[in-house]
Amino acid sequence: MKKYSIFFFFIMFLIGTDSFLISPLLPSLARDFHTATSLSGWMTASYMIGFALFTLLAGPLSDSRDRKQVMLMGLSIFALATFLCAFALNFPMMIAFRFLAGVAASFVTPQVWASVARVAQDPAERMKLMGIVMAGLAGAQVLGVPIGSVLAMQSWHIPFITVGIVTVILILVLVKFLPSLAPDPTAPKQSIHEIYRGVFKNHAALRFTLAFGLFFTGASAVFSFIGTWYETDFHLNVGLVGFALLFSGLAQFLGGLFGHKLTDKWGHKKSLAIGFVVWPILMLLLPFAQNVVWATVIMALSTSFLGMLIPVMVMNLQNTAPEARGTMSSLSNFAMYTGQAIGGAMAGLLFANLPGFFGVAGFALIFYLISAGVNAWAGFWKKKEV
Repeated sequence: MKKYSIFFFFIMFLIGTDSFLISPLLPSLARDFHTATSLSGWMTASYMIGFALFTLLAGPLSDSRDRKQVMLMGLSIFALATFLCAFALNFPMMIAFRFLAGVAASFVTPQVWASVARVAQDPAERMKLMGIVMAGLAGAQVLGVPIGSVLAMQSWHIPFITVGIVTVILILVLVKFLPSLAPDPTAPKQSIHEIYRGVFKNHAALRFTLAFGLFFTGASAVFSFIGTWYETDFHLNVGLVGFALLFSGLAQFLGGLFGHKLTDKWGHKKSLAIGFVVWPILMLLLPFAQNVVWATVIMALSTSFLGMLIPVMVMNLQNTAPEARGTMSSLSNFAMYTGQAIGGAMAGLLFANLPGFFGVAGFALIFYLISAGVNAWAGFWKKKEV
């Protein structure tokens, strides 16, 4: 399992770096493209929309194919699209290239999540590996995004070029060293229509998916414009914005890497219940932060719970329909990226039209509470531990 954990970590690290990279660059990109702040969030949303639309196709297709080959195809297109972002001449071109990068990523990350159950049979090991996968995304904030912010002090083009080149290097390593992830030859063959027909009859799976998407609608609003808030209200330059975001990323990284110890001790139901109490409280406090230190502390607490509890949500989703893990991974990613697209777009309007961070944090608080309610409706706290 160790070999898989290393490869899965770095795959998610790169995808995460590209996903989060745009947040600290938004002010610079908006200025260069002469785009209003209220519209700049679409540079985030376009990536999410591309991912959300195509992940619905990627999941069922991958359930009957070698997941390694699907990953390599997606990473190749991802590298090209990210590289092209560096040469976008205007706002529409950047939107198009970000959309393509999102499409490519939709064929990568569901394969990683779905492969966890394949390579880790023991539930405790599976949760640990899911935590490592989550830590890869968080690690992108710890190292990838701050490094990208520093590189962007010279030019916003450089981070995109760097991510594209590093992705090509990772592809070459995976071709040589990542073992095959071929499907189980004894598993029944189903068409995409048959797979989705079965999933859509599973009401619990659909409700958990909805709850997952609602949660990320709120979370994305905060993540998309936290860097812009730091720059506007606390007068940080792009390098200092990246440095402030580093602490949030570090907290999420540690939550993903070691959080399974707490979730195993507390139980998944109690752990998630605590999260849905803590997150709204933190969103109530965040806009009242008088300086960047307090804002960063609050964000770090929020992201530490995120890193710890997203694996719980993902495992619960997959266990709801174990016969179609790839499809469930894609549905959860569809819900997540749709939520992120809506959250990113709405955050721009809220930030531009309401004082400070009150509109964005209030939006997140409401969606966290709705997500908790939908999880309860789906029966999460009544069912056996996942």
